[in-house]
Amino acid sequence: MAACKIEHVFALAAATLVAVSAFPSASLGQSAANAQRKSVVVPAPKRTDQPAMPARLLQATPTDMLDAARRGQTSAVRRLIAAGVSVEARDDDGNSALSLAALAGKSETVRALLSAQAAPNVSNRLGESPLMLAARGGHTDVINELIARSADIAAKNKRGDAALGLAVRRCHEQAVRLLLDHGADARISGGAGNTVLMIAAPTCASGVLDSLLSKGASVDARNDLGETALWIAADNGNAGSVLTLLKHNADRRIADNDGRTPLLIALENGHRDAALPLLGDATDIDMATKAGNTALILAAKSGLTDIVRALLKKGARPDLRNKFGYTALMIGCQEGHGDVVATLLKAGADRNLRNKKRETAMEIATASGHAELEKLLK
Repeated sequence: MAACKIEHVFALAAATLVAVSAFPSASLGQSAANAQRKSVVVPAPKRTDQPAMPARLLQATPTDMLDAARRGQTSAVRRLIAAGVSVEARDDDGNSALSLAALAGKSETVRALLSAQAAPNVSNRLGESPLMLAARGGHTDVINELIARSADIAAKNKRGDAALGLAVRRCHEQAVRLLLDHGADARISGGAGNTVLMIAAPTCASGVLDSLLSKGASVDARNDLGETALWIAADNGNAGSVLTLLKHNADRRIADNDGRTPLLIALENGHRDAALPLLGDATDIDMATKAGNTALILAAKSGLTDIVRALLKKGARPDLRNKFGYTALMIGCQEGHGDVVATLLKAGADRNLRNKKRETAMEIATASGHAELEKLLK
């Protein structure tokens, strides 16, 4: 903050001689007509040369410290520290000057505040320390400064995330690697039993996952819903994560609490690229969800003809039913996927089977507004 420049104002009084013509009243024995006219000289006031008080005295406040830290104005921060302004001031969210500088990635300002004994492990109202805020922003220089001053790398915020988890949520690969190299626990779990590997699985590139796995992250750990990192990657259609996890021998047969394997959840959501590496072999090709939906049924529903063809080639049975009595052919007719229907019929799917409502594939196609499929089904 630039120093305030205060100008002094001086009050000057001009010396003025005032000539006053006076006509005093007549003394005893004198008439007014004979009274003499006299000039009276009034002396000028003395010159004081005393400076006036400034109109407004500006003072540094904790708010100035917070603003300077947030903007990375290191020189201003140092002047405020020298003027006695506390480095432990907080904003309305509980952020200290150090927290704000860390969040903004202002490493020089962070260094100045730490040199002035700013507390490295103070947390805001969300339980986030300066290290957590720096990790969330992927600011590796700031992370290094804080760790050098004994920032707690294992502390968690109110959501249950440590600094590593926050860096992983934003897929900051360099920050993740740096935290791991300084001892962050790759096996740590947060809310609902989700590990940092699970947090990385939906969106991060292979570098983040490789770093976590090389530091001991469990590839087949399960959260409270029975989901593994591979399951979560498949659910979100992150084919890169699927390939990376399979490279690290992730078990593609582990199902969630509803009986859905990574392959089944990928097909349920129509994620073709994530499903392809999960096809596996004939030993588990007909695994089904609790609702009885096989991979073939789910691929038919999503209209993934090439996946349907691949599953049939691997030995998937076309006439398996779900708990409502629907086969893959019936589901293909319901959704109007002509190529899927043709592929299933060519593979020998039975067009005469009925579901629990006693409907055939043709009747389902007609009821669903897909009369164009009747030619295939006759």
